[in-house]
Amino acid sequence: MSNSEYLKDALLQQAGSFIDFDEMRAYIRSFAKELLTTSKPDWFYKGHLMVAQEAQQSATSIEQHEFLNRYKQTLTLAQNQQHEPLMAISNDNLSLTESMTTSNTQPMIKKKETINMVQLIDTYINEKIANNEWSAKTLENRKTSFRVTLIQSFTACELHETDINAITRNDLIRVRDTLAEKLKTSTLNSRMSDITSLFSYADMCQLLTNKSPAIKLNIKDKNKAVDKHIPEGELNKFVQYMHNDYKHNSKQDFAPYLKWVKWSSKIGH
Repeated sequence: MSNSEYLKDALLQQAGSFIDFDEMRAYIRSFAKELLTTSKPDWFYKGHLMVAQEAQQSATSIEQHEFLNRYKQTLTLAQNQQHEPLMAISNDNLSLTESMTTSNTQPMIKKKETINMVQLIDTYINEKIANNEWSAKTLENRKTSFRVTLIQSFTACELHETDINAITRNDLIRVRDTLAEKLKTSTLNSRMSDITSLFSYADMCQLLTNKSPAIKLNIKDKNKAVDKHIPEGELNKFVQYMHNDYKHNSKQDFAPYLKWVKWSSKIGH
């Protein structure tokens, strides 16, 4: 068994070993404290995120998915040196009512983690890196698209620190309008596709409590259509040339009319 497979299986086993929600939360709290107080190299986070992602693909219970989501989020916060949310995890003091769980024969109560757009973008990019889904060139371009262009537009609309579950489609339209002021339509639609991908990722990670608001954000490019109508004057010149002149002129003289050759068979009828 490879080292990666061993680590994945060990993490899966750990994910399913907690007797209740409190024990799982206590472990994540301890893990967050460890990451806050010890310095880890970047490869540590990338490797552990990759193993966690592989483990989640093999998860077979709600408990395992819950733990692995929390585990990945804690790793990502530490990797990005987001100390305040990491401190919030390490100092988790939920009331007894909030931390109550059902019996071992029933699923544990699931408490949704709050995450804003900046955190979602960072988590999304880090997972792409961990899974080697982007080449170095793609990664550089996507970092600019997500961490610069999108974050700036969400910040301009005062949505960068808003919980993603509080963001509506109207909010995303505002972001689109902000981007439309400086981007051409094709580039704008690419950024809208990025936003759709972000919310699809959040939905896959069970971070959304409702349906994704990122629906039908692209707009039509009114300047993209090309008039293919043949002007009557050009058509008459071409007909005249084909009937009278083409045998007596050089290829250079004929060049301006080459674009209409495909229509010649229709004109002859």
